[in-house]
Amino acid sequence: MLANTIKALGAIALLTFPFSILATRLDLIHFRTAFDLIGYSVMLAVAIFLVGTIVGFLASKSYPELAKAARFASLLSVVPLIVLGNQFIKTQTLPAIHNISTDVQNPPSFNAIASVRGPDANPLEYPATNIAPQQAAYPNVKTLILEQPVSEVFARAMSVVEENGWEIVAQDADAGIIEATATTLLWGFKDDVVIRVTEGESSTLVDVRSVSRVGASDIGANAKRIESILSDLAN
Repeated sequence: MLANTIKALGAIALLTFPFSILATRLDLIHFRTAFDLIGYSVMLAVAIFLVGTIVGFLASKSYPELAKAARFASLLSVVPLIVLGNQFIKTQTLPAIHNISTDVQNPPSFNAIASVRGPDANPLEYPATNIAPQQAAYPNVKTLILEQPVSEVFARAMSVVEENGWEIVAQDADAGIIEATATTLLWGFKDDVVIRVTEGESSTLVDVRSVSRVGASDIGANAKRIESILSDLAN
């Protein structure tokens, strides 16, 4: 009985993370509820790992089946601890921001997307307080300068958006603006992207902005998306 209980708790700790993602994707629970469940599962995983390790050692001779179950539960608990531990490290090392732009002085603006984000979405204004932490954490997020003409770069930017499978909300070749929405792979969160292609003195300037609709910290997701766009356009 005790052995089965230990294994069941280990399974719960392991499965809470994927269950929370699935339940959120199916709109069965709010993402904040899912995060709370994951937090509890981490505490459970830590307890199982510690107790399982101790019981597995102490009961190895007298109660071999119990010891085996305890070690098995400990192994199960390691998986969520590794996965979520990596996320925790990111939250501690990356700034708690979710609004990233290559041009921090004159960020590309959202027009069409502003009306579809919903009343509970994060504000679209780029706060000045983001500048220092963004530039420190993501130094490669900066305006891309290309030699190709604006029309060619704009067409390539459209192709990049389409290749990524993002929902194109608006495009204006004359203004050099593309607005699109990306859906994250795991959680299905919506992040809004605007690409601005403008003509410089003797070059074409590309600025990109990516903003999460929900959450205080994006754990680097928006910066990674921008860097990917810039890399695709530069190559």
